[in-house]
Amino acid sequence: MKKKIDNLRSKNGFLLAEETLKIIIAVICILFLAYLLFSLYSSRRSSIKIQQAEGSLLELLGAIQDGNDKVIINNPTDWFIHSWPKSYSKKLFNWVTLKWESIEQTNVIPLTCETMGWESCLCICKKETHDSCESDGICLSLVDGFKIKNSIEITPPSIELLINQTSKLIQKRG
Repeated sequence: MKKKIDNLRSKNGFLLAEETLKIIIAVICILFLAYLLFSLYSSRRSSIKIQQAEGSLLELLGAIQDGNDKVIINNPTDWFIHSWPKSYSKKLFNWVTLKWESIEQTNVIPLTCETMGWESCLCICKKETHDSCESDGICLSLVDGFKIKNSIEITPPSIELLINQTSKLIQKRG
């Protein structure tokens, strides 16, 4: 009798381990599928933002070439419009002195613009750095010496940019 009970326990224990293994494999498969779907969604969304940025850049460059004094930019929201080259300071933490230090970077230009041989370019990028323009952004050649002094964030629903044709300066209204 005792032997029968021991056999039942070991069989039930074995089935429990087998079922647990199936559940673990199922959870791993579900997590992998969720990751795959999220990656596809993110890729598609990023692609749409790049297309919007290119359309906005073409609209801005068209307004400059046509001699317009203003243009309205709608998309992509929460991205930034930059003109390059420009100088800016970058804050880095020095682990030796345990202090924040500013490092001046002058005449910085995204690699995309540099490899195309452009002296200056206009970009719409996800963040405010030239690194962001290389990975998450789009740039086009900028002629006639137009500049944007500080990066301009594209805020919803739209922003109006003023184009001063004499001083060659592009700035946000307001």
